[in-house]
Amino acid sequence: MSRFFFALWPDKSIRESILNCGLNFDLSGQITDQSKLHITLLFLGKLTINQQQNIIRQAGQIICPKFEICLDHTGYFNNSKVVWLGLKTIPAALADLYEQLSRAAEQCEIAIKQQRYIPHLTLARKSSPVKEPSISAIIWHITDFVLVESVDTAEGVQYRRIKLFSCE
Repeated sequence: MSRFFFALWPDKSIRESILNCGLNFDLSGQITDQSKLHITLLFLGKLTINQQQNIIRQAGQIICPKFEICLDHTGYFNNSKVVWLGLKTIPAALADLYEQLSRAAEQCEIAIKQQRYIPHLTLARKSSPVKEPSISAIIWHITDFVLVESVDTAEGVQYRRIKLFSCE
C-alpha cells in the first residue's frame, strides 16, 4: 500500500546533527533510521495516478522563499508513543508553505484531516517518554521540499522521494 506526503528532507549534515542530538536521549522503541528522518509538511494519504499528477502540478506553482527553521525543542506524543524533535517557534514561511500545500490538496480534491500543525521530526516510535535533555539548537536552511511515497514492504516502510520542489 502506498501513501503520499510532502516533507522537508534534511541533507547529510543536518541528519548528522539530528543524530548527534538524539544521542543525548535515552531512546527506546523503534529508533528512526537516519535515511528516513524528515519533517512532514502535509500527509495526503492514498492517491490515484490522476491526483498524483495534479498535486505535482499544483505544488510546482507554490511560491516558497528559502527560509530557516530552528530545531530546538523535544516532545512526546502520548497516544502514539513518539519521541520527537521540533520547533518552539514556527516561522511564517513554514506556516505559509503548509497553508499553500493544504489549498493545493483541496484543489486536487484530496481530503485532508485538518488538525493543528505541529512540525516535528520523529526520533523514535513505540518509545517510553524521555526526560527533555538540554539540546543545542540545530539551524536548518530550507531550500526545497519534496513529495514522498511511503510504501509498506516486508522489510518495513520504505520512502521514495517522487519530486523535489525548490524554494526561491
